[in-house]
Amino acid sequence: MRNALQFSRVNRFANESQIWSEWERTMPRVAPTADVRESVLDAATRLIEGCGFKKMTMEAIAHEAGVGKATIYGYFQSKEDVALSVIRRHQQMVRERWLEIAASDLPYAQQVRQMLVFLVLAGFDKAQRCRRSMDETLSALRQIILQRRFQFNGELALLLGTVLERGRAEGVFSCEQTTSAAQALITGVSGLNPTNLSPEELGERAEIEARTHRVVDLMLSGLLSRCECDAPHRR
Repeated sequence: MRNALQFSRVNRFANESQIWSEWERTMPRVAPTADVRESVLDAATRLIEGCGFKKMTMEAIAHEAGVGKATIYGYFQSKEDVALSVIRRHQQMVRERWLEIAASDLPYAQQVRQMLVFLVLAGFDKAQRCRRSMDETLSALRQIILQRRFQFNGELALLLGTVLERGRAEGVFSCEQTTSAAQALITGVSGLNPTNLSPEELGERAEIEARTHRVVDLMLSGLLSRCECDAPHRR
């Protein structure tokens, strides 16, 4: 009788352990940070890079982020909204880097160069991680993505125009319409945007960087004043 009772207890313990292990396996991951919104965007980024936008679901995002599905809807209306927020976060990263460059002690021409090169290479690095999913997302949300890209380029033009205006005031640049010049510079490197290039044209990172520098060289040569060309070390 005692042996039968012990066997029953062991068997029950084994069943409970199996149930517990299965529960742990199927439970969502615990969110790694207190910032739920950022955790959701991190999770969505991993899913987009891993399986693509079309296969991503709100359930998968919730499981990857370690939150409930209802929680996600407290921050985002749909998976399209999540994807657009992922894109916007990338744009915000670029903008913050531009602000750092604009606040640096680099010569104005170097500030312009670094800003434009970083813009291109940040897009290249993102494309290397998720080229297929980028194409999917652009196809599904083309109109609104293009609209937001236009707005983002407008934000960047204001930052770049500030640098050009400072340089013009010190005789570094000869342009009169700094805002228009800034817009032209951004348009000039937009042809190197990964979404505008085929995989063959995309090439290696070093090649894209070199091509960007050549384009920037040509554009800066039209902006630099004569005295700046004669005195390359001047701020």
